[in-house]
Amino acid sequence: MLRFGSILPRTKAGFGVKSRIKRSRKCTNFRGKSSQKDKDTNDDVKEENNNEDVSYTEDEEFFENVNMSPFLRPAGAPILANTTDPTVWKLMQKVLKKAQVEQIMPKRAKELMQNENWILVDVRPQIDWCRKHAYPSKNCQYFIPLEVRDLRTFTKQAASLAIFPERVFSSSGYANVEENENFIEEVVEEGLWGEKVILYDDVGGVIGEEMMDFQDGVQTPSLMAIHELVARGFGAENIKHMAAGLEWWDEVEDFEIGSAEQMPMGM
Repeated sequence: MLRFGSILPRTKAGFGVKSRIKRSRKCTNFRGKSSQKDKDTNDDVKEENNNEDVSYTEDEEFFENVNMSPFLRPAGAPILANTTDPTVWKLMQKVLKKAQVEQIMPKRAKELMQNENWILVDVRPQIDWCRKHAYPSKNCQYFIPLEVRDLRTFTKQAASLAIFPERVFSSSGYANVEENENFIEEVVEEGLWGEKVILYDDVGGVIGEEMMDFQDGVQTPSLMAIHELVARGFGAENIKHMAAGLEWWDEVEDFEIGSAEQMPMGM
């Protein structure tokens, strides 16, 4: 069943309101890069949780270099590796396993939404959410359409089109994506921080388990987004992952689908 809805005009940092916190790269309200006062406050916490599997790189240059990534990487990640690097993904899975993030199917997700007030969160680009999304759900973009603004982004766009020329005519409206440095801000502005949330994207992804199929896991934006939330202090007990994603929700379960008018960016 197709359900039409609406969304508030989105500012650069979130929906309909001016951002009240710093960009996610320097977000002082969450674990990660913070002020000296925040660091002093968290000294005791660091001692209690001194576990390499859930610690994060302190490489100042990495966090200050917007050309690399605004997101946190687990300790042990190669210095120049981005968050989609296979080694980084392997380390991310350690964090997700240690946090005991639960993977559920769409049917269970719907039950939790109806009976226990869990909130479904779509991490795909807003343009995709507007076109089609699990209903009802909120949208906090982990990746956003790539904006060509310099030589680096032009080269990335050109490389994508060279490998996937069909993207020139793609109905998605974009040829490539980039990490959304305002992802955490969007979560906060949507009133989701600390709430019970179920994250999903198109296909879901898998947290790998030894001696099982997909033991190396399947990396997807929703799992990467969950890692970012856990890394910044969002309680893992309040996060679940909808395996199989929107495709299963729609094509197998035939649950409600929504759409919305896309609002211009920067309003």
